[in-house]
Amino acid sequence: MKANFHKAERERPDVVATLCNGCGPGGLSRIIPDFDEGYRRVCFKHDWEFTEGGTVVDFFRANFKFSGRLLLRVVDYPWWSWFWMIPLTKVYFLAVALLGWPAFHWAWKPRTHEEMIQLAEKIQQEEMK
Repeated sequence: MKANFHKAERERPDVVATLCNGCGPGGLSRIIPDFDEGYRRVCFKHDWEFTEGGTVVDFFRANFKFSGRLLLRVVDYPWWSWFWMIPLTKVYFLAVALLGWPAFHWAWKPRTHEEMIQLAEKIQQEEMK
């Protein structure tokens, strides 16, 4: 079965927390602004899709979905903030599209939901050691 972010978020939030780090790679997630919980959630979904992986089509699909989700978040803010938030979403998109390829799980097919759960559990076990 295809990996399902919403199902994992509902049933196994620990899996989402293990596989997703939010906006920005590693330590950079502290300096890249995620303005609210909605932005963090957009970044979590993108991290999930990158961990799920797949082919070059899946890579670009994840990045374009990320860009669209970021733009949808902008409209929740006052119109005058759009002048700097819209360009910022484009910078996020370009950064991920150009620099994010090493973080993507390259494979002939994306990981299944069960494989994502197993991966998270393996990471959690390794962190306990």
